[in-house]
Amino acid sequence: YLEDGLKLKVNRMKSKVSRPSESNLLGFSFYGSKEGWKMRISSKSLRAIKEKIREQTKRNQPLPLYQRISKLKEIIHGWVNYFSIANAKGYMEKLDELMRTRLRIVLWKQWKGITGRARNLMKVGVVKSRAYQLANTRKGYCRTANSPTLRTTLNKKFFMGLGLDGFGNYYYWKTTHQTKLF
Repeated sequence: YLEDGLKLKVNRMKSKVSRPSESNLLGFSFYGSKEGWKMRISSKSLRAIKEKIREQTKRNQPLPLYQRISKLKEIIHGWVNYFSIANAKGYMEKLDELMRTRLRIVLWKQWKGITGRARNLMKVGVVKSRAYQLANTRKGYCRTANSPTLRTTLNKKFFMGLGLDGFGNYYYWKTTHQTKLF
């Protein structure tokens, strides 16, 4: 019908007839629920944004934290603006966790040695004995970034104070707050 009736060219390599749950369209995939079919972010798009986050939060890039945050904000705003029509609250929260963990790793590496790490930990509110205990750890960057002390001090509130809203907050603002205005 498409080729004969409408005189359209159909690319047989790209075209297929399949169930919505097996289809991807412009970075979105679909899932069934009680209310019907709904949109979500495709796994390929999630892999791409995770790779972008990893690219911006590399440990070996000598960038100040404020520059990293400004680049991450650009990525967050563009990505959330595009995918705000999908049901993605859970995905956004997981991306926030990944981003904060990567930023904690970057900070831990930037703080260099034992005295610098202890000094900076005390600046963000860690008790002196706990700060020196954590600064003397032999654990790797990722393990240290996920330690309870760093997770509670360099948390969502800390990064929001530096100007990083995150995927979850911006998604909430785009989906809930902006729809209430009209």
